[in-house]
Amino acid sequence: MNISVLKFGGSSLATPQCVQQVAQIVADHYKKEKIVVVVSAEGKTTNVLLEKAKDFCPDDREIAALLSTGEQISASLLSMALQKLGLKAVSLLGWQIPIETTDNFLNADVISIQTDKIKSLLTQKNIVIVAGFQGVNKNGAITTLGRGGSDTTAVELARFLSAASCTLFSDVCGIYSADPHQIPEAKLRPLISYRQVQQLAEGGAVVVHGKAVSVAEKYHIPVQLKNTFNPMADGTTIGTTDCTEQIVSIATHAQTVTVVGTVSSETIQSVLTQNQILYCNVITGTNFISFETTNTMTAIQILHHTLC
Repeated sequence: MNISVLKFGGSSLATPQCVQQVAQIVADHYKKEKIVVVVSAEGKTTNVLLEKAKDFCPDDREIAALLSTGEQISASLLSMALQKLGLKAVSLLGWQIPIETTDNFLNADVISIQTDKIKSLLTQKNIVIVAGFQGVNKNGAITTLGRGGSDTTAVELARFLSAASCTLFSDVCGIYSADPHQIPEAKLRPLISYRQVQQLAEGGAVVVHGKAVSVAEKYHIPVQLKNTFNPMADGTTIGTTDCTEQIVSIATHAQTVTVVGTVSSETIQSVLTQNQILYCNVITGTNFISFETTNTMTAIQILHHTLC
């Protein structure tokens, strides 16, 4: 069975118009292959739900049950949108499949996925919409996979279904040499390795959920990154091949700047010194350097302009 897994993040589902656009992308893929779709909660739904919980003193079990409803809404709405296009679509929650996990309610790991129900629905020409981010433990309680866990749901489904491809859609085309919202001239990286993505995540650029990258690397699952709002544009493929650019990407978190690439730490420090940017707490590794500075934006701009 030729199966493709497509995952759509919260920004891709933020409005009814966005949901309709996602439905059209899925419909286009359905013409060529059997489709399993994973969805995140719409927009800022998870944050809204967390804010509601602050009025009480919930335990982790109840927070997990509450947060999982965001993805349930997305799955149902997308299924309806596909049905409006004349296609057969069925939404499934983690416990209905089931996606079996460990007992950590807010940061569970996937143990196994029973694929019989999904495969049966696919055989009946359904598009299967899976609520991401969630599973069920051995006691039947709802668990969640941590923030960004829908990425992990998609990769784990690709693993257990032996899917032909796994594509994660968001509001950007993939991984860039820097945040394109900060550096408009940032360059898209068509190829990048699992290791390099993990290094960027450690530096604050969490383009893909860390668990998802680990699972993809362990089970040799290439992951495609694409833009929901420009689906025909080039994207990024995460796999075993390193990007060999002098600067693969620059990431920031608070006052920490992380540079992944073949450029030497000596060169980076020289550029910073020449431009009178004060920095400290330098950490270096294989094709990796991080440092702290109070001028993060200036540091990124100068490094990108000089070395990219």
